[in-house]
Amino acid sequence: MHYDEQRENESNKPWLMHGDCLEKMKWIDDGSVDMILTDPPYGTTACKWDSVIDLTLMWEQLKRIIKPNGAIVLFGQEPFSSYLRISNVVQFKYDWQWRKSRPSGFPNAKLKPLKDLEVISVFSSGATANGSKRNMPYTPQGTEDCNIPWSRPKTYLGGDKGVNPARKNSKLSRVISKKNYPRQVLDFSNPNNGSLHPTQKPAPLMEYLIKTYTNESDIVLDFTMGSGTTGVAAKNLNRKFIGIELDDKYFNTAVNRINEA
Repeated sequence: MHYDEQRENESNKPWLMHGDCLEKMKWIDDGSVDMILTDPPYGTTACKWDSVIDLTLMWEQLKRIIKPNGAIVLFGQEPFSSYLRISNVVQFKYDWQWRKSRPSGFPNAKLKPLKDLEVISVFSSGATANGSKRNMPYTPQGTEDCNIPWSRPKTYLGGDKGVNPARKNSKLSRVISKKNYPRQVLDFSNPNNGSLHPTQKPAPLMEYLIKTYTNESDIVLDFTMGSGTTGVAAKNLNRKFIGIELDDKYFNTAVNRINEA
């Protein structure tokens, strides 16, 4: 089933497009997407689907369609991640790293370390500083209010003698701070059904990132959606989703997975 026309008739359902992402993204309105979350091809294999996208043309579209201060979150591996950061130094904010439960690279294990980390680079026109009125959306996951009982002397005015002596300390409870703020390394197991796509990401990791940078009903775009994991995660979290995929096989897989989610 072809989903290019679904947007006009069923705006609350995923808008899935089959074709070249640089062309299909032209269909998306300016400043209409809250978050872009994508695992683009790195060019590290000879596979047809692993051809690197023209980064200049890619950024032309991403900057156009992302909302002001919205987050653009892109997976990568070196040296591709370095090229990616350099291609948009102005908007680059920071990196996460996904630490996999199952590393790769065993054929060369006697020559170099196994690979168990994948880079997740974050870009935005928004700020990441206290006091700014134009911060990039960010909801740290896994934090808890730290309710610490504390004491202070209670003083009051009264009578003709001015300030009365302090009464006995009274116990109060107050939220002092947060704890367990996220660190840059995110531990998530490799997907059990990784056979759907060679570079498939775990749905819990995608949900974590979506919750970090968006709210319910926000729009998430994955312009190289592969087998559709980002769309499944977005649907699970009540976000609207736009997905683009060039490969026939993976597009059909994504459509089926997202519809069944």
